[in-house]
Amino acid sequence: MERQPSSVRDPVCGMEINPQYAAATTAYQANTFYFCRVECQEQFEQSPERDVKAA
Repeated sequence: MERQPSSVRDPVCGMEINPQYAAATTAYQANTFYFCRVECQEQFEQSPERDVKAA
């Protein structure tokens, strides 16, 4: 079982969040991304390449 990090960065807004309390998650290119708000997830899903490169 893979350990979950205690803090991750929302790839859209850059906010540090605890993945246990993420408002939303998305799988992209075999990675799980965590978001502080559903709106960040929606923005990510519109153009994931842009946000993955920026992260």
